[in-house]
Amino acid sequence: MAGKVPETILKKRRRNDEWAAKQAAAAAEAAKKAKANRQLAFKKAQAYATEYLKQVRSSMSCGGTAAAVDVVLFLCSRRRR
Repeated sequence: MAGKVPETILKKRRRNDEWAAKQAAAAAEAAKKAKANRQLAFKKAQAYATEYLKQVRSSMSCGGTAAAVDVVLFLCSRRRR
């Protein structure tokens, strides 16, 4: 014997559903923004490593050590997570 559901309960359910949809949309937007920020940070780090490698190579031609290049190559070759 199912009775009628009070109007206030129906409004509350609808309000909760709308709130959940807004939260899901906000979470998706935040995830997209975080991904873009991570990609930008990786590109900046990669550009820095490339520039550093160029400097090390130029200093090697002036009498630097090969060990410094090995460290830079290791840092540049690490895989992105």
